[in-house]
Amino acid sequence: MNMVIMMQDEEIQDNCEEHECCDDKSCSCRSRTSIYKDELKELKEHATKTEEYLDDLRRLKAEFDNFRKRSIKEKEALIHYGEEELVMELLTTIDNFERAIAAAKEAGSEGPFLEGMTLVHDQMMSVLKKRGLERIKSKGEEFDPNIHEAVLQEFSDEVPPNHVIDELQTGYMFRDKLMRPAKVRVAKAAH
Repeated sequence: MNMVIMMQDEEIQDNCEEHECCDDKSCSCRSRTSIYKDELKELKEHATKTEEYLDDLRRLKAEFDNFRKRSIKEKEALIHYGEEELVMELLTTIDNFERAIAAAKEAGSEGPFLEGMTLVHDQMMSVLKKRGLERIKSKGEEFDPNIHEAVLQEFSDEVPPNHVIDELQTGYMFRDKLMRPAKVRVAKAAH
């Protein structure tokens, strides 16, 4: 827009120079040129203001887009955090289910009650697995301090040194994040 105004300013000067009467100070052409120059100056000021307002609008739009994206990320993080908290609290319930099922099997208890407990446990684990909960495989695996917590170390002929002999408490990952390390017994090397 500034380019158009500059071109019009040059045209006004050219038109005035074409007239022979322009040497006269009282020429109407000069007074019109003066009016045009004033109007042109005012147009330039308006064009500058318009550009400033447009820049402000663009900046405001970009800030709003960033705010919207940040709000979406924060909302997703809150949901994710809430799910982690819920899963963490359910781990104790899962442990209790597994202890109850193991105790019932040890006592030789079979029948609809044990089947029902097993079905409820399996259903709960299936739902949690869909949401991202994974058991940490430990028994027979090499000890990894990132996912295992060594509770005991002992000599063993069952597994090589620095491998997990047995799992005392199941460990869990939730969406690639360690929720609880597996508590394990680890084989140590013979002297």
